[in-house]
Amino acid sequence: MQHFQVDFILKNNYANLLIDMRDYAEAESLLKTVLDKAPSYTDAAENLKRLITLRDLESTDKLSV
Repeated sequence: MQHFQVDFILKNNYANLLIDMRDYAEAESLLKTVLDKAPSYTDAAENLKRLITLRDLESTDKLSV
């Protein structure tokens, strides 16, 4: 496995942890960095979709309170 691939995998995994911790801004930044350099990395793209969905759900929940 090449170095850049390991870097993308680590950043994607860390972003996934940040999503779980609800640190959406930092996770989004990491995922966009990965996808700028590796647009075909589907795991990162799926995590970005998950982040957007969760963030949107949280903002909707806050509006309904």
